[in-house]
Order: sequence, then structure tokens, then C-alpha cells
Amino acid sequence: MKKILTVLLFLSTLNLFAQDWDDDERKDRNHKHDEYKRDFYTVGLYTGSYIGLGSQSEKNFYFNSIAAEIEYVKFRDLSIYARGIYQFSNVSAPFVYLPNSTYEQPFHYKMIISFGGRYYVRKEGKVRPYLQLGINQETQFQKQTVVKYTNPNGTEYTSVVSNGGYHFYYFMNIGVGFTVNISKRFNIDFKYDLNKSIERKVSGFNGFSVLAGLKYNL
Repeated sequence: MKKILTVLLFLSTLNLFAQDWDDDERKDRNHKHDEYKRDFYTVGLYTGSYIGLGSQSEKNFYFNSIAAEIEYVKFRDLSIYARGIYQFSNVSAPFVYLPNSTYEQPFHYKMIISFGGRYYVRKEGKVRPYLQLGINQETQFQKQTVVKYTNPNGTEYTSVVSNGGYHFYYFMNIGVGFTVNISKRFNIDFKYDLNKSIERKVSGFNGFSVLAGLKYNL
């Protein structure tokens, strides 16, 4: 009888140990799942102002740009992002001394592509401030600038003032911002970046951007 009781006690001990192990494993799995929830993407649409280099100037100082961004949140406090900004810009009319001349603004655009990393100062909470560091490439394209003029005798001429083409500028951006959680899926994001040219011929801070937008958690 004693032997039977000893065997039963031994088996029950093994069963309790197995249950404890299952519980620990379940907790482990839940913990890991909670960590995996940080491994997601967000996409955002922004508007605001971008001020940069080059001959093209912004149409409006305060709201001259639209932007789209995708962010990969690997941990609760670290992420990487890619962003594109399109600036609504102007091209200054050439100063031409010829009388009876006409000028048509050539096709042009300014596009800024950014890649970088982001550190969230607060891992949790409704408002989460962050620091940002990245690299920008600013691309400007402009078709050739043509001026048409008419001589006093009525003969029309066309003069190419500028051949146009592509111009590229490279910056390092240093930024701050914060997100405000408004629901499980949506956040409002505000950011301010300073741009520093990485070309030796250009010194000092050479531009900035102020953007605000709505982000969606995928």
C-alpha cells in the first residue's frame, strides 16, 4: 500500500510540475507576443512647410508642401522611417532687357526624399515625444527657360535663357517631434527638422521643415 501511495504522489508531483511549466511557457509566449506587437508599420500623410536650397522658391511660406511617410516600429522606443516631400514651388522669371518679350514658366518640381531613425523618449502614453536623425536628398528639376520676343519689324525670335536640368542637394536632418494617440489605429504627428548640408561648399544650417499629419497603424 505504501508503495502505491508513493507512486501516486510521485505522479501527481510530475503533473503539477508539468502544469507549472505550461503556465510559465504560456506567460513566455504572451510576453513575446506583446513584444511582437511593437513590430509593425505606420503610414502617414502630412502638410506644412519645407524651406531648402536652390533657385526654386516656395509659393507659400507656411503651407507649401505635402508629404507621405512610412515608419517601421521595431521596438517600443526605436523605429526607422522613409519620407517623401513634394514642395509647391516657383521659378523666378529671368531678367530680360529685350522689349516685347514674353516668358512662360517652365515645367519644374522639387522633391525631397528622407531616410532615418527615430527614438521615442516615452515608450507608452497618449503623447510620445521623439528625437530624429536622418539623411535627405533634395532633387530639383527644371526644363529649359525660353523667352520669346518680337522685333519692331514683326519677326519673332526665341531665346534660350537657361538649359535647365537636374540639381541635387544632400542634407543631414536633426529633428524633434511628438505623436498624439487618438485611437487604437490613428495618431496625430507633429515634427520639426533642421537641415545641415553635407557638402563642403555649403556651410551652416540650410533649411528646415515643419510638418503635421495623420498616421495610421497597419
